Amino acid sequence: MYSHHASKVRMNVLQFALAVAVIASSVQDTEATDVDHLPADGVYEILICQGLCASASSPNVEVKGHIVLFAQPLSREVALRLDPFYLPGRAREEPNGCYELALQNGGSYTGYAGGKPYGVTAWYYWQNEIVVSLYRSPDAGYDATLRPTFNGFAGRGISWGFGEAEPSKPEAQTIVARRTGDANIALCEEWAVRTQHRNR
Repeated sequence: MYSHHASKVRMNVLQFALAVAVIASSVQDTEATDVDHLPADGVYEILICQGLCASASSPNVEVKGHIVLFAQPLSREVALRLDPFYLPGRAREEPNGCYELALQNGGSYTGYAGGKPYGVTAWYYWQNEIVVSLYRSPDAGYDATLRPTFNGFAGRGISWGFGEAEPSKPEAQTIVARRTGDANIALCEEWAVRTQHRNR
C-alpha cells in the first residue's frame, strides 16, 4: 500500500518537474527568438569605451555619436552625394548606413573610430551578429561586431591597418548601441551638411 502510494507521488513529482522544464525551455526559446530577430534598421546612440560602457557620461567613453542602419541599400548616387569619400570595404558592398562620431576625453584615444566624424557605411549580418564599419581608408579601418540586446546592440570594435597605418595600440573596445528611433536619411543629410560646413 505504502509502496504504491510512494510510487504514485514520485511519478507526480517527475511529471511536474518535466512540465516546469518544458515551460522554462519555451520561455528561454521565445526570449532568444525575440532578441535574435530584433530588426537591425533604425537610429542608434553609440558609445565606444575602453572597458565598461556604463553610461554616456562614463569616463571610459572614448568615442560617442549616432549611427543609422537602413534595411535597404542606398543608391550609389545618394551614397556619393552624402559622402564623396565613401570607400567600400568589401567586393560588391552596398552602402546601407551612415554615422556621426566625436572623440571624447580630450582626444586621448588613438584608434580609428571617430577619425572621420561623419561617413556613409555598410553593415551586414554574420552568424547572428551584425558587422559595421565605422572608419575606412585604403589601408586602415575600424570594424564593430555587435549582437542584439533588448534595446539595441552590444559588442566589440577594433582598429586595424597595414604598414605605417598599423595602430600603435590595437586594443578592442566595448561598444553599446541603444536604439532611439526609426531609420531616417534626413539625419545622414544633416550630418553631411554639418561636416561640409566644418571643413570649409
